[in-house]
Amino acid sequence: MEKSQQISSKKQQPILLGIVVDVSNSMRRNWKNRDGRKMPRIEVVKDALNTQFKKAALFGTKSPRSIDVFCLGMGFKRTMYWSDVELSYGREKRLDDEWKKTTDTGVICDLLALSEIIPSQDELTLLEREIRKKWDEYTKQLINRSVDFDESVYQELEFFVRDGIKDSATKKLKGGVVYKAFAFIARKSFFEQHEVSRNLKESMRRYVNGWVNRIAETSSNASHKYVENILQESQKLFNQDKAKYEDFIRDTITDFVSDLVDTLITLLTLGFPAKNVIDYFNEEKIFELATQIYDHLENEVKRNISVAWAIHKGTLFLSSKSIRASLDSKRIKSLTEKCIHNYSWDILEDFVRDLVVNIFTSKFKEKAKEQIPDWLGLASSREVSRTLKQVANILPDSIEGELYSKEFMFGTTPISNALKLASLRFQDKSRKNREKILVIISDGNFESNSPLITATLLKNVGVRIICCHLTSKDIMTTLLKKKPSRWPIGAKKMFEIASTVNKSDELVQDISNNGFEIPEGVKLFYQINQSDLLEDIFESILS
Repeated sequence: MEKSQQISSKKQQPILLGIVVDVSNSMRRNWKNRDGRKMPRIEVVKDALNTQFKKAALFGTKSPRSIDVFCLGMGFKRTMYWSDVELSYGREKRLDDEWKKTTDTGVICDLLALSEIIPSQDELTLLEREIRKKWDEYTKQLINRSVDFDESVYQELEFFVRDGIKDSATKKLKGGVVYKAFAFIARKSFFEQHEVSRNLKESMRRYVNGWVNRIAETSSNASHKYVENILQESQKLFNQDKAKYEDFIRDTITDFVSDLVDTLITLLTLGFPAKNVIDYFNEEKIFELATQIYDHLENEVKRNISVAWAIHKGTLFLSSKSIRASLDSKRIKSLTEKCIHNYSWDILEDFVRDLVVNIFTSKFKEKAKEQIPDWLGLASSREVSRTLKQVANILPDSIEGELYSKEFMFGTTPISNALKLASLRFQDKSRKNREKILVIISDGNFESNSPLITATLLKNVGVRIICCHLTSKDIMTTLLKKKPSRWPIGAKKMFEIASTVNKSDELVQDISNNGFEIPEGVKLFYQINQSDLLEDIFESILS
């Protein structure tokens, strides 16, 4: 094979990119992200890595070679429970009645596996949407049996009351002596001939017009105020009993939701897509519980109807009496009940649905947090590598950040074991024809010097190690061949681990082409004191 063909063949050689991310105690220190907001270092690193890998998955890379990725996180904490067991005669006998609790502070997790195991915020949002959708279906079946959501019913009641007061009062007015006398006088021209009669006629006109205006104003105000009052009363009664309703709904569905969430989390943990998990809902049981809730609330609504009608009918009838009007009590009561029923369920429908979804999501988050130690155990036992297009997140989007807390992160820094696990993956026979790159992201506060041995062996078999030293201080302005004596110990350790530049390396050439000039003989050791620099380095590697 000619030399040019050899070079061309080498350029097509696929890449195996390994990443080791420090999640130990020192990663709790605050750092500024791209927006200038202070966050724990690990969350800034998470956002920077996830941004670059999502960009690479979405838009592809300039590299003609395929890139597979694996990622290890070192420094997780995992709570475990154990008990002494006697093994004899083929039987197992626990020696303790209670489990003993201990915490492993140096867990190494496969971060891609963890990202795939922990339900993402997108998956939780999808579940919420599906549950909301299903509950809306139950609502449509249950509420619509007895409620006619007709917005015109409020206007119908107001107009009926207004016209009833106005028509009956006007009828009474026209049947009165004064109105009849005025109508007679108004028809006779004789009364226009004398001043006394003209004054009488004008006085009677003012009297009649005054009553007409009073009837119109009273009927309009009384009808509008009545509808307004009964709706306000409905809202008031709901607010008074809201806590009681919530307790009833929680008592009715919490046990079922708890069992359902256990099933959903198990299915998601085993890799079933969130959209398929909904198929495991016990539709019959959910509908039975929904029926209990709506039947109970329907009885509450009927009670509230009686209360609201009893409180406000007196005021309405007093207003009508003031202008000598009479009302169709039976018809008004019927329309009033319909309005309150409609309005109450208009409030309750959203209240019940939002509460049910809230109960579900709260229980899901509670159960998910309980599950994190098991997820860490599963992720620490898996070996996952993915192509760039398959990488959703390098570090998982945790439910409300539960993972990124002192309960599950910020332990010790088991760099030696992390490098050993990385070595096993690089040395796997199925990957022998790949170009191998290892990126270590840490502040270098390791527990020992032993990683130098493993790192040297890796470099001897062709693995390029790039060390990204996380620091809040400026310790260098350019890549260096030797470490200054004034450097902190962590920086010195990572400098020793990093590979030395060989200008013929294609990786070095690619990084140089992306604006990072790398002289011969310097170390691939970068000072990272802001997220932008970390993103730039990975953009160079991935391109």
